[in-house]
Amino acid sequence: MRKLTKQRKKLKDQTDKVKSFDTVARQLEEKSTELSVFQRKLAQETKDKEAASVGIKILREKFEEFQQTLGNKEEEIKILIDQADALEHEVSEESSPFERARNQLILALSEKSAAADRFAKAVSDIVNSGTASGGPKTGGPAPPPPPPGPMMSITNSAETTTPVQLFKSKSEEAKQFSNTFLDKLLKGVKINTVRTVNLGNLDKNLEKNRLPLISKALQVSSSIVSINFSGTSLSDAGALLLAEALKNHPSVTSLQLDNCEIGPEGVIAIGSIFETNKSIHLLNFARNSFDGPSAQAFGLSLEKNGVLSSLDLSLCKLTDEGALPVIKALQNSRKLFYFNLASNGITEALAADLGALVKNCKTLGNLNLLGNLVGNQVVTSIASNLAENHSLTALNLSKNLVGPEGAKELGKALSNPNCVLTNLQLGLNPLAVEGVVRLATGLKTNRSLSLLNLWGVDVGAVGAKYLADNLLSHPTISTLQLRGNKLGPEGAEMLSEFITKSPELHCLDLTGNHLGPQGITALASAIFSSSSLGELQLGGNLISDGGCVILSDMLAENHTISTLNLELNYIGNNGAEALAKALESNSSIRSLNLAFNHIGQQGIKEFSLALEANNGIQSLNLEGNGLGENIKYVADGLKENKYVQILNLANNYLRNEGCFSLSSVLLINETITTLDLKKNGIKDEGAISLAKSLKENKSISSLDLSENRIRESGAIAIAEVLSINLRIGFLNLKDNLLSPKAIHALEDSLIRNSRVKCSF
Repeated sequence: MRKLTKQRKKLKDQTDKVKSFDTVARQLEEKSTELSVFQRKLAQETKDKEAASVGIKILREKFEEFQQTLGNKEEEIKILIDQADALEHEVSEESSPFERARNQLILALSEKSAAADRFAKAVSDIVNSGTASGGPKTGGPAPPPPPPGPMMSITNSAETTTPVQLFKSKSEEAKQFSNTFLDKLLKGVKINTVRTVNLGNLDKNLEKNRLPLISKALQVSSSIVSINFSGTSLSDAGALLLAEALKNHPSVTSLQLDNCEIGPEGVIAIGSIFETNKSIHLLNFARNSFDGPSAQAFGLSLEKNGVLSSLDLSLCKLTDEGALPVIKALQNSRKLFYFNLASNGITEALAADLGALVKNCKTLGNLNLLGNLVGNQVVTSIASNLAENHSLTALNLSKNLVGPEGAKELGKALSNPNCVLTNLQLGLNPLAVEGVVRLATGLKTNRSLSLLNLWGVDVGAVGAKYLADNLLSHPTISTLQLRGNKLGPEGAEMLSEFITKSPELHCLDLTGNHLGPQGITALASAIFSSSSLGELQLGGNLISDGGCVILSDMLAENHTISTLNLELNYIGNNGAEALAKALESNSSIRSLNLAFNHIGQQGIKEFSLALEANNGIQSLNLEGNGLGENIKYVADGLKENKYVQILNLANNYLRNEGCFSLSSVLLINETITTLDLKKNGIKDEGAISLAKSLKENKSISSLDLSENRIRESGAIAIAEVLSINLRIGFLNLKDNLLSPKAIHALEDSLIRNSRVKCSF
């Protein structure tokens, strides 16, 4: 009995101990929960502090920018007041020196006020959101600076900042309106009330009649900073008149003459501007026609200039004969930053000259040789001089004849600590695996490169392994483009560790690599583990429903990816349902591309339900999914959604019935700004339904209805909208069945609303 009592007591003690342990365990669990909550709060506070720090930094930058603008305007205003005082007693004529000085003073004062307004808005954005719009994205690199140097874009502050696009039309009303517009513009140029002359794509008959007047007006103007004649038939005659006006012009800094049908005589004339003009910093002269003598004269003129910082001569049929004098003229420039020689038939014969350009032009920051015939010799010559050029950060050699030997020399250059190259484009070259391996060797010690483009160079799984091994923990690589390289599942697996460990990788393009579900499985955990990946391009990889389910499981927990492309992947209902479930908790994805998949009724139903609650997606592409009558489910989702701004529903057999569903959305939705409905078999009834809702809609600014079956009444209804809804800035009605009456109605509406860029 005593023994039994002792055992009971012992058992009771053990039970008490267990209970005590349970109590301690519960207490530990509670403490652990409290600790987790505390850690989350701490992480959020840290994140808030970082956001505040970014906001303060941006605010400081905005304030410095405002101070500089203010200082410049104060100086300009002081000079103009002095000029006005000196001219006050002169005879007042329409374009007298006094009136021009007075008007320029008013323009400068209004620009000063506009600068203050922009600064106030920037401060407001920072206070309200923590960061200014357009600032660096969390988890990704800051956006790069614009390539060419001084790209001024000042417009008349009394008008819209959107350039006026004059439509091409044969109607007398349209011509009369265009003439009226030109009359006003010419007067503004003469009396210094405008900053920009933008006649891009102007009707060809009008410009020939008015060019002498424009040239004369420019000669007396001192306020114009930007001139754009791109896409017009300026021709040699117009080039001669423009050259006469600009040879000694004091204020023009940007001259856009892309695709102006200018031949050798006009080339010589435009070149002569730069012998005496010291204000123009940017010249876009792409898609005009040089020959040997005109290129020689153009080069000689550039030698005398010394201020040009941005020059675009792409698609000018230069060949070696024409490119050589221009390259030689710029070899010793102390201002040139951006030089575009793309698609000019340049060959290995200019290897030494291109190398000398890189070596001697110490300001050159961006060199574009895309689509020429350059190979290993040119690349070797450029690569051997990269270490001596401390400004060249962007080099485009895509679509040339660069092989393994050239890749090897580039690898050597990249391994040099003096190399500052940040952007290297080598896509569509015959590098093969050997070239990729040789290039990758130099990347191991490189500390500058942020973007590497290797589209379609046959990387393969072996090349992927060498790339991944040498880029592992690379401190600056943020964009890796490996589109169309036959990586397969094995190549995806090779890249996994690199994706996980890369500290700055923001954009990864693996489009068209036959990854399949197996490849997605290899990538999913790496993508989930990445703390920086923001853009993922996986189009054309045959991932099907299985791969989409795996990817969706990862996306449910991922909070860094903002751009996801899954087009052309045979995704059906199961994949769409899995993705819909992920989107219920994921709010980081801003742009989602599901074009050309096979999402059926059940999948689109679930996806649309998720769309109702999702507060992240701003751009949604559902093109080519055969939605048909299932568009009604998308419409229901969009009625509740307040975030989607860009919506692509092209090529979906929507027909008139689909337009009826979308019209009900447009009556209440206030966020969609861009709507693409091309190739949907829409007839007049559908267009009329859309037009009725667009009369009330306050957000749509871009509408594409091209390649449908709209005839007369539908087009007339759309034309009426253009006269009422001033928010619409772009309308595409090309390749419909428009009647003459419909065309006339559209032309009349464009006379009333000249801000619309309309194609039909």
